[in-house]
Amino acid sequence: MTLAICASLPRLAGSTGGSPSILAKPMRSEKQQILASEPPPTRSKFPSTFTPMSYPHTPPLKLAVIGDVHDHWDDDSATALSSLNADIAIFVGDFGNENAEIVKKIASHSAKNKIFMLGNHEAWYSLTARGRQRALKVAMQSSSLSSSNIVSTTMSGPVGTSLALEEMFRTLGKDHIGYSSTIFDQFGIALVGGRPFSKGGKRWSDIAAFYKHHYGIESMEESALRIVDIALSQPFELPLILVAHNGPTGLGNKRYSPCGVDWQEPEEDFGDPDLGEAIELLATQNRPPSLVLFGHMHHNLKNGGKRDMAAVDPVTSTVYLNSAVVPRIRRFDTTLGGSNSGTRASISGIVKGHHFLIVEMEQGVVSAAKHIWAGVENNTKVSVLAEEEVVKSVAAGDGSGRRVVSYYKANCDEWTPVILEGSAPMPLTE
Repeated sequence: MTLAICASLPRLAGSTGGSPSILAKPMRSEKQQILASEPPPTRSKFPSTFTPMSYPHTPPLKLAVIGDVHDHWDDDSATALSSLNADIAIFVGDFGNENAEIVKKIASHSAKNKIFMLGNHEAWYSLTARGRQRALKVAMQSSSLSSSNIVSTTMSGPVGTSLALEEMFRTLGKDHIGYSSTIFDQFGIALVGGRPFSKGGKRWSDIAAFYKHHYGIESMEESALRIVDIALSQPFELPLILVAHNGPTGLGNKRYSPCGVDWQEPEEDFGDPDLGEAIELLATQNRPPSLVLFGHMHHNLKNGGKRDMAAVDPVTSTVYLNSAVVPRIRRFDTTLGGSNSGTRASISGIVKGHHFLIVEMEQGVVSAAKHIWAGVENNTKVSVLAEEEVVKSVAAGDGSGRRVVSYYKANCDEWTPVILEGSAPMPLTE
């Protein structure tokens, strides 16, 4: 790993001016040029007149983000979440393979403010023709009633329908933010949902029937504009948090990038093109999101290594956070003690740690983010077993009012600092 690669910048925002409907095709052309370049383009590609948004009247906010669950949720997970005292709990999807029961269990949590994004595993048998074949295979290998129900409800009727999907939609109701939005007036924040059920990548043909059936959307371009329309309908004085299952294109094309392909060659960007384009189009309207939250791309890379789980756009100040730490429950030996244990728990013994991504925001921008693992004893006593910072923000210290935001790159175990200063934010050179 060379320093040049390790310190490369994340995606940059698009140019200013114009309307989404007019700019859609030119922005895609420019975007393709940007993604083809290595290293990413410099600030000179974009107008110096871009002004990052400021929300001085927005109160402090604490988010608890739950990444890909994959059936790893129990009563202790619920207890741990309650103990965090988060203002909003955000689930980014992949609860289980069309497992409506676990979605119902999580949705019953007592947290008042909960938001859900459904992932590709929530449509594991319904999203594609391959998924329908998968359902048939499951049924052939099992005689259980649940397996028979999977086939009978997935293989019959329109593509993309199943009893499990219908049950999840009913259970979550307005709490499902896919292609939707929620305003929390008490926190002065608007949450906007990207495309639900995303499996990543640029291919549309195999998912076309599903999205046309459920949402009337027939292309990545229509999907991008749907997201933009929803975002631009939010009150301008409220900062935006964009919630998706998979992250956007433009965060890098390496296997260790936040949305990079690590399971096959060649390594490439596997982000959602519609989400990437929507974010660029929002920047043209001087309305970039303060924060983009997603999961899907797991932190442990195939054949070894760690994925970079954070990025910061030096132009728009947007922070990107991947919360997919899988498995989200793992065991800690708190009896080891010493500097190598990585624990600071008051609970002794072998303890299950439940993962959460904690994000703190001040005045509408991210001030800190960290991964934590919380242990639970006797269903009540909760202790933080370990934590890992991924974003930290401090004043520049020169009286200018600038902020220095640093984000952690797990792949090379380095922090990348970025100076954000008024109308001309720029990366801090080392």
